[in-house]
Amino acid sequence: PRAFAYGSGDLERDGVVDLDLRAVAGAGLGYYLVKDKAATFQVSGGLAWTDERYGLASLDRDYAVLVLGEESSHALSDTTTFKQKLVAYPDLDQTGEYR
Repeated sequence: PRAFAYGSGDLERDGVVDLDLRAVAGAGLGYYLVKDKAATFQVSGGLAWTDERYGLASLDRDYAVLVLGEESSHALSDTTTFKQKLVAYPDLDQTGEYR
């Protein structure tokens, strides 16, 4: 089948920006525009909930994001495959903000 559903979860920490924890849980739908042995190309979209906690700033933030993504895989030879993926998380609470 070309259509699929997905669920996702991320946990992240970044000492450079004083991020103690970013927890993300999401779900969505996707579709394979190309799906064969030599190449695949898929697009996906969904929603996710993000919880961020910053240390020194004592900032806790919960917000919803849209999840927009694309991913492809290309067989260059029998032993070599090129893969790439791009996912954007536009903030639904603060327009113009994204991750």
